Amino acid sequence: MYDIAIIGLGPAGATVARLLNKKYKVLALDRKTENMAKCCGGLLSPDAQKILASFDLCLPKDVLVDPQIFSVRTIDFDNNLERYYQRFYLNMDRGKFDKWLVSLIPDNVTIINEAICKKVEKIDDGYRIHYMQGTKRFEETAKVVIGADGANSVIRNMLYPQNNIIRYVSIQEWYENEEESPIYTSIFDRKLGKSYSWTISKNQYFVVGGAFPEESCNENFEELKTKLRKMGYKFSKNKLVKREGCFVYLSNAFNSVHIGKD
Repeated sequence: MYDIAIIGLGPAGATVARLLNKKYKVLALDRKTENMAKCCGGLLSPDAQKILASFDLCLPKDVLVDPQIFSVRTIDFDNNLERYYQRFYLNMDRGKFDKWLVSLIPDNVTIINEAICKKVEKIDDGYRIHYMQGTKRFEETAKVVIGADGANSVIRNMLYPQNNIIRYVSIQEWYENEEESPIYTSIFDRKLGKSYSWTISKNQYFVVGGAFPEESCNENFEELKTKLRKMGYKFSKNKLVKREGCFVYLSNAFNSVHIGKD
């Protein structure tokens, strides 16, 4: 019986695992494989930089990528507007960032990698966690469970099966860089969805991504790329390196925040 089990070791899960009192016996399950990273633009915002500074943490230089970002090109297709804003983001490798945070977790935490949490059920003295590694099934028990497992959270779905948060699909493609630009583009288009889209350069790659309604995600992503090419963005199909995706939640009302009973 563990005192605490953490499901997911992204920035949230890794941070709470590091900060918990070392007197606790802690289990952490993470589904990521060695080469898996979050489908994410990979920019560290000024607010996130302040949080790291408050922990006396400095980013290792191998987490950073070129070029560094000092401005945002914002395209509003709904109102046919375009603006440039000065912003102080840090351009980084999201996979290396997550691994760095995990490396800071103390030894009192038992970490199980490539573990897919399938089910969490309430038992008399805590919770039973069912997970898989490859084709093998395992069980562990814990007095407290922390769900840091993203938009498709097993914990959230167990506690609030009727939750009313809007689920979107984030899609991102990486291309061999044809024209490096030190500008991050943020794109808004209500025809494609209520979220936003982006482009960014990372070392030798050009990245284009966005979050779209689940039922039309692929069509909307293709429409986004068509619009960007018409605006002069250069990325061709024969230079496509990889495509990735994940679920994201759009919380658009106070009643999508559940505080529970106890």
